[in-house]
Amino acid sequence: MNVALLAIIMVSSCSLKAMNDLSLSPLKNPSVDSLHHSGDGGSEKDELTGSSNSCGLDNSPRRRYRSYSNESLSKISNNSFTASALLMTLRGEHYYRGVPDKQDYIAAFACFKHGSNQTGDGRAAAWSNFYLGEMFYLGRGVSRDNDIAHAFWKLAVKQHYDPVVSAKAAAWVGQLYYKVGMATSEPSVKNKLLQAAFSSFRYVINNPYDEDALAIANLRIGMLYEDGEGTACDYASSQDHYKKAAQQKAHYAVSLTATLCLCDMAYAAKDYRLALQYCTPVAEQQLDQAHAAKAKLRRGVLYLENRYGIKRDVRRAYLDLHDVAHQMDDLDAAAKAILELEELHRT
Repeated sequence: MNVALLAIIMVSSCSLKAMNDLSLSPLKNPSVDSLHHSGDGGSEKDELTGSSNSCGLDNSPRRRYRSYSNESLSKISNNSFTASALLMTLRGEHYYRGVPDKQDYIAAFACFKHGSNQTGDGRAAAWSNFYLGEMFYLGRGVSRDNDIAHAFWKLAVKQHYDPVVSAKAAAWVGQLYYKVGMATSEPSVKNKLLQAAFSSFRYVINNPYDEDALAIANLRIGMLYEDGEGTACDYASSQDHYKKAAQQKAHYAVSLTATLCLCDMAYAAKDYRLALQYCTPVAEQQLDQAHAAKAKLRRGVLYLENRYGIKRDVRRAYLDLHDVAHQMDDLDAAAKAILELEELHRT
């Protein structure tokens, strides 16, 4: 269990008061003056998207600068102190994302470090802090460290210079609490972490400036309401948030996950026709084969079970389960499909 992270939650009394009461004191010093590049620490994929670039600044209000090369940005930044922080942050984006220049995490870290230390441009500092948090969370060019990632994301939320970056950072603070909390076996500790996650996601929903962050927040709050973790169990609220996440196509993987959650809720409520309606479009889409495998597994089971409202169809069930068993995008789904096929052969 991450003791430093738990200490933060206990100090905050779990309400977070719109994310501003959370103390950073138990964390490692977030000042980038004391941070050094320490080699490639590996990369951690987002558990929702399977992507290693899920925190990207795709809808940055500064996209008009994207056509500049780092050489031209360097010339501009050397001629103006006011523009220096913002342009260094943009140069960091270029290096970090490899567009339009070659990807270079060491150079990106140096640029974000510079942007984070600038007090004259709070907006640039907020984005730099967000990216530094992402680098430490994913282990890109630095050793992976959730405490330092949390510290930088909290700074990005508290700076309030750009509502988009505040929403993004708050969503990933919530993701961090959720991930650590769900991996914790101690009930009281788990509850405090998930209460903090709930408050973080609620902040994003109350400040809906970024569609990607909003989709993640709605999905996670739906999960917390459904499981009664970090808040009281409320199936109606859970379903409402799942529906909102499913409708937010800005984050495609989250939309698919939310749709499958609605399918599972319908199945648990014995509304099998509705469950089939939810899982079918996910099974038929071609852009995300891992989610398609999960949906086909559900649909195959529904056709096998001969539940009320769905006529048993062994052929369709076999085709779905056979597809899932022979794909490599979701090995857990493949294993379950193989078990279902073995049972089908026995009958």
